[in-house]
Amino acid sequence: MIAIAIMHQINLRRIDLNLLVVLRALLAEQHVTRASRQLNMTQPAVSHALNRLRAVFKDPLLVRSGAGMLLTSRAVELANNLEVILQDVSQLLEPRGFDPAQAKGRLRITATEGAIVAVLLNCLARMSGMAPGIEIEISSQMTQTYDRLRSGEIDAALDVFSDIPHAGFCTQPLFSNVLVCVTRKVRNPTPDPITLRDYRSANHAQITGGTNVMIEKHLSAARIKRKMGLSLPGYVTAAAIVAQSDLVLTLPEMLARRAAEMFPLQIRRLPIKLPKVTLSLIWHERRDADLIHKWVREEIISATSKISTRKSFRYL
Repeated sequence: MIAIAIMHQINLRRIDLNLLVVLRALLAEQHVTRASRQLNMTQPAVSHALNRLRAVFKDPLLVRSGAGMLLTSRAVELANNLEVILQDVSQLLEPRGFDPAQAKGRLRITATEGAIVAVLLNCLARMSGMAPGIEIEISSQMTQTYDRLRSGEIDAALDVFSDIPHAGFCTQPLFSNVLVCVTRKVRNPTPDPITLRDYRSANHAQITGGTNVMIEKHLSAARIKRKMGLSLPGYVTAAAIVAQSDLVLTLPEMLARRAAEMFPLQIRRLPIKLPKVTLSLIWHERRDADLIHKWVREEIISATSKISTRKSFRYL
């Protein structure tokens, strides 16, 4: 309170915070030359700063006495509180510390079912233990993602994006994945890779969302058109149906691997090599410096860095 009172005794518009740093050195050294050495400033610059301080505080602050200088009564009063003032200013300007165990807040993330399974499952379990006061709401509504990020309806999104607007958005690519397909597992394994003829003639299932947009784009560039028999919003449902039918499902390798762990599916390479698809995390720039949001994003990024270093799956 004393520190605040002293600051209010002067016109704050006239004070340069750097002057307080100079004042601290002058009061400690009681000598302009020694203070200039401590501050790594020239002596004339320190003398000029002292004159400005005298004008601000309306007091000589230091008066000559023999070879040195003595503090005035006002300077002694300031010396007792100056360090507190500078510490308060430093704490004001420095970023706040963050303790996830004590943090309280809420985030809304939209992510495809595949992103939830491949990335978020273990990550969410870990975060809930580390930060019990942070509520994370997950949805798989992937429509109007950018508008919802702008409006604040959601705080972040996880998907394969092909047209992220640059203005106002922050993007973190997480990992890239090759595209493969899965078919029902049969007693005698079918050829791997699937032949182009079989791929063209088969009925296909597709998972709606950003990944499928990129798959269609790549296949169209290769002049391959699929016969679509089923469109589904989630990859788990799609994989379950493919495991009981003759449908072919094209998807990223990571999801194919997870699906094959849950259902009797054979993972097969595509008849042509397509570009990889990249899962990305995006958020609006106004959330960029929020400490809770930043911590959650860093946890997601850390989890996916472990995924991206795993060896490629060996097809069966």
